[in-house]
Amino acid sequence: MLGSCNQLGKKKSEKVSEGDDSQQNESKVLKGDKNNKLKDTIIWKPYISLILKRMFYGPVKSSEEVMTYMAKMPNGKFIKINKTYYKSGAFPNNFKVEFDSLGRMIRYDKYTLIARDEDPERVGFEYEYNDKDQLVKEHFLQEDDLGFFTTKGYEYTYDANGRKKYRLLVHHTVDYSDRWTEDSITYEFNNQGDLVKSTSYRMVENDGDLVLQDDFHKYRIQYKYDSQGRVIEKKEGNQIERFIYQNGKLHTHTRTISDVTDEYIYYPTGIVKSANLRTRLVVGDFRFNTTGDILVADGRKVADYSEYDEHGNWTKRIIYKTNGDPHTYTERKIEYYE
Repeated sequence: MLGSCNQLGKKKSEKVSEGDDSQQNESKVLKGDKNNKLKDTIIWKPYISLILKRMFYGPVKSSEEVMTYMAKMPNGKFIKINKTYYKSGAFPNNFKVEFDSLGRMIRYDKYTLIARDEDPERVGFEYEYNDKDQLVKEHFLQEDDLGFFTTKGYEYTYDANGRKKYRLLVHHTVDYSDRWTEDSITYEFNNQGDLVKSTSYRMVENDGDLVLQDDFHKYRIQYKYDSQGRVIEKKEGNQIERFIYQNGKLHTHTRTISDVTDEYIYYPTGIVKSANLRTRLVVGDFRFNTTGDILVADGRKVADYSEYDEHGNWTKRIIYKTNGDPHTYTERKIEYYE
């Protein structure tokens, strides 16, 4: 397998085999996939490392959130103003996500604020799946005066058991006439199908072989399982994760690093109900509603949701400052399959 990666790195024009399961933006389809039936519920994850997920009700085709500032008027009332809020944070804002009829995410566009005084940059991601419902390609999209274009993306290959073999970062010309790779990650799994090791290879010299660059897991990941084969402990170096189940569903997930612990409590749907975070970049105690939208942070009300549509999805939201004043106003436009 590694030999094939080296061959892919030798020549720019050499064809790269298909396969991508970009973890950057992962969507999960609940049961009911047969006969291309439209989904009643969609769970999706905006960020690669984010445990927090969101859920939509109904056969959603696309959802777009536009966030603007709110301002206090002389009479003391707060109103939305025509100034878009582009600051990044723990949760996405000003983005559009699109799903196919099977509930799989096929497009994700967002704005990135490079500098305070500059216009935001719009970037996008497109996703392709194989007939086994595996994500095989992720295209990174950039925007110019003519619209979106792509010159690179991830491609994943799977083994016969459906486990990832390796990920390739594939570069190409705009017209795809030339393709090459300079980066690859290989994956190793145990007999239960859980990841125990991943290794990065990178091209050091132009048109050279891919060579070992970094071992993402200095310690092999170790697992413990219950009598039903479910993971109850995951250990890597000084990091230990534990999983507790209730009524056949994951209920509690803890992550401990050097005696500091994060704790997640889940709804039966797999959506996080509460998150007490101590080891992440964002630290605090958070509470979420049944669709994964934030309600409370450190005992303080963070948001109000209003004007739900006929499927039960909110269409308007207000985010509050720490002093309780309204800060931003979000309108969400959702399109459904018929």
